[in-house]
Amino acid sequence: MADNVNYETYLHANLESYRGKWIVIFDENIIAVGKDIKKILDEASKKHPNKKFMLAKVPEEGTMLY
Repeated sequence: MADNVNYETYLHANLESYRGKWIVIFDENIIAVGKDIKKILDEASKKHPNKKFMLAKVPEEGTMLY
């Protein structure tokens, strides 16, 4: 169930300021952002140990997804 909530958050959030970066979503919130996946996952794990997150790359402007 939490996976669906985090995915819905990703789909409906205004992500313009995160273009080209990785984001970590947990409990309907973006809890870490950056270009280095390891750093943001470490940051998220420290904030919420032993929890399952959603990791996503926010596409650059003009990127087409199929």
